[in-house]
Amino acid sequence: MKWRYQILPKKPQANFTVKVNENKLLNLVEHKWNLYKQLFRKIFEKQTVIDLDRYVQDVVVIHMDKRKDRYRKFKRESKRIKLTDGTLFDKIRIHKAIDGTKIRKKRRKDFRPEYTFKSWYDINPEPRWKDVKDKDKKIIMSSGSEIGISLSHMGVWKDIIKKKTPYTLILEDDFTINIGFQNNFKEAWNELPKDFDLFYLSYSPSSDGFKYDLYKNNLLKIHKGIWWLSGYILSYDGVKKLVDNFPVVGVVDMWINHIIPSMNVYSTRRLLIDQRINMKSDNTYSFISGKYNPEVRKMLHGKRGINDKV
Repeated sequence: MKWRYQILPKKPQANFTVKVNENKLLNLVEHKWNLYKQLFRKIFEKQTVIDLDRYVQDVVVIHMDKRKDRYRKFKRESKRIKLTDGTLFDKIRIHKAIDGTKIRKKRRKDFRPEYTFKSWYDINPEPRWKDVKDKDKKIIMSSGSEIGISLSHMGVWKDIIKKKTPYTLILEDDFTINIGFQNNFKEAWNELPKDFDLFYLSYSPSSDGFKYDLYKNNLLKIHKGIWWLSGYILSYDGVKKLVDNFPVVGVVDMWINHIIPSMNVYSTRRLLIDQRINMKSDNTYSFISGKYNPEVRKMLHGKRGINDKV
């Protein structure tokens, strides 16, 4: 959720569980202030030019054709990032996103749209859900937008397998690039183990279950409780591990958390890529929606949740 902006402590402990400020208004104000401040700083930004080809062999943006507004904004944003042979936009290959609201919600060999309450709770064990009984028997159906997001990312992964691309940067079309991207990326990459599978450049920590270890100066070794797929790098071996664990069950960024124990997963300590705040979200979060989650419906006395779009 976009108000769940979290700056990690300066000296986090190993296997530290992040406690997110529960004041939602304060989180939202802080998040928006930081991002608008970055927009101003970008005007005067001095960039270090890097050769992106040394690090990744493909840059993919998942984009739905009908969102022309998103195309214009990510084009402008990616053109801002200078590289040795042009800009980031020159490297981008667009992967056509699937509109999950236009397809039938049914099981496929590689994807199951329904998931259990427990599969979400294991990743984000919020205290308010502690007393829910039979968590492994309560079924939640993914929303149409979540299904589209899952299938779109899976489509990119399958392309990587076909092309045998060593390293791929994958972005969703509402991304923004934070100040100092090139320098921070280069420093983080130099610390990254060669056998990494998945590298998050953008993420949101689970409010009650984010677990990690410090890794050198610029990285975290991720164990559990990480959300978002706004910007990440997959190695070819990492993609194979994901595909070998198909079907994806439920929401794709939740499902990845269940595969992380068998992968080498890292993130930057600070976000290098973020989600754009001044843009309408198309996503409906099934777990917090009374339409999809019976426990939320019960809590709302049968009324449909109104806070399901974030």
